[in-house]
Amino acid sequence: MPVINTHQNIAAFLDMLAVSEGTANHPLTKNRGYDVIVTGLDGKPEIFTDYSDHPFAHGRPAKVFNRRGEKSTASGRYQQLYLFWPHYRKQLALPDFSPLSQDRLAIQLIRERGALDDIRAGRIERAISRCRNIWASLPGAGYGQREHSLEKTGHRLAYRRRRTGLNGVNTMKKLSLSLMLNVSLALMLALSLIYPQSVAVSFVAAWAILATVICVVASGVGVYATEYVLERYGRELPPESLAVKIVTSLFLQPVPWRRRAAALVVMVATFISLVAAGWIFTALIYLVASLFFRLIRKACRQRLEGREPCQN
Repeated sequence: MPVINTHQNIAAFLDMLAVSEGTANHPLTKNRGYDVIVTGLDGKPEIFTDYSDHPFAHGRPAKVFNRRGEKSTASGRYQQLYLFWPHYRKQLALPDFSPLSQDRLAIQLIRERGALDDIRAGRIERAISRCRNIWASLPGAGYGQREHSLEKTGHRLAYRRRRTGLNGVNTMKKLSLSLMLNVSLALMLALSLIYPQSVAVSFVAAWAILATVICVVASGVGVYATEYVLERYGRELPPESLAVKIVTSLFLQPVPWRRRAAALVVMVATFISLVAAGWIFTALIYLVASLFFRLIRKACRQRLEGREPCQN
């Protein structure tokens, strides 16, 4: 998802651009593609960490990206060229090349092509047609670089819209339910740590058993689905396939570092709580299952590296 707060269709279109340009799934990105530099002829992927200015703003030579000697300074989530950066930085009063600035610049480029209303109204084919002279990966761009078909690009956009859960009511319900569950678990964990013999320990034990079962089942199903997907589909993964949906939900969804940190805290607190209450066997099984699932997830992600759903 882009960092800017904007119309749901515009956010989805920006996500589609990032996937189409190859930055969202870049092998080195640490910031959802906002830190990606165009890959040169040597094929070595590269990222940047200084967002104070465009990566090519201080005299860095452009990168040769094909055998004809053509060069590019494309950088960031939407592969924006340095040639136009000074103009738009001044026009939009952009303080830096941060993710928010990149989003604002991309939206301005879309606005200048007269495509914003088309995107808001869902006229995606027309919007893509208007923007294809800006982004080389869009169908009909004509830059001699790899282009994605209109069908595939439109599929990606629809997939991103579904995946982000942009239906406001459903999103709020999901967030509310998640918040209630997290608060309840945190409260029970705190009580079980303070009072090891309280009824809260039973709740934590039930949670640990449920989590263990989920980890074991998810690991087995995920490994089987991964093997099936790799054997049947190879590099391009059609999202309508049930196996691809399973693999995507289990192993390919990006997990923010805050969520990973919270999960680690919950796992450690659950283990300590169960050990303190004398549920040692349950604690060990829970810990092993949790770590096992994380290892399986990492291994499967590595095997699936370079592959992505053909969004539709």
